[in-house]
Amino acid sequence: MYSIDQPLRYQISDWHQLTGCISNTAGPSLRIRVADFIIDQYNDMISGTRIEVHHDSFGTLFACIVDGGGRMMNIRDGDYAPFELSPDQILSELEKYGFFVTYDKRANLSGDQLSFLMTISSLHFDKLRILKVRCFDRKTSQSYIENHIVVFKIKQNPLWIDNAFTEEQSNFIRSLKEGSAMDISTISESRKYDWSWLDYVANISDILKDNAS
Repeated sequence: MYSIDQPLRYQISDWHQLTGCISNTAGPSLRIRVADFIIDQYNDMISGTRIEVHHDSFGTLFACIVDGGGRMMNIRDGDYAPFELSPDQILSELEKYGFFVTYDKRANLSGDQLSFLMTISSLHFDKLRILKVRCFDRKTSQSYIENHIVVFKIKQNPLWIDNAFTEEQSNFIRSLKEGSAMDISTISESRKYDWSWLDYVANISDILKDNAS
């Protein structure tokens, strides 16, 4: 068995960087391959990025597609996302084969998503987060929680800086009406982007700075 004194660990911001990772259990005989499929005049069947763990003797041991699309893929509710593994699930599969990787996608967002955030920033919103909102169902007389991806102005919504904070529906609606917050979950363009990295209250300006080339 391949072994080293100190396990090799990697931090990536782009799935393509996986090709430089070495397995702690099988060494160079076990490799990660990454390939892109692009919709163009020659291919209208599938788009996305394929991540594959391949062994010299045993072949492909794990493979998945991220950011998938195209006619080959089944759609549910107009979205491919429910069928895709999350980044954490992919990293767990890679760890199974000795690849110890952490993934920070926030440092390598697509140009389109950055342009979207730049537009949001121009509207003078400071922060970006996933906000839990406590709602009330009048028919069942029961409360429930909804998750909303929001941008907001910290001065008018100071409690939202706490990532564990849950807002009441009435206060959430008031902030939307006053213009101190925007629910980007309702914007069709926003739905095509991956927000799985957003597990904290982010400064929009910091995200743009981190992604500056």
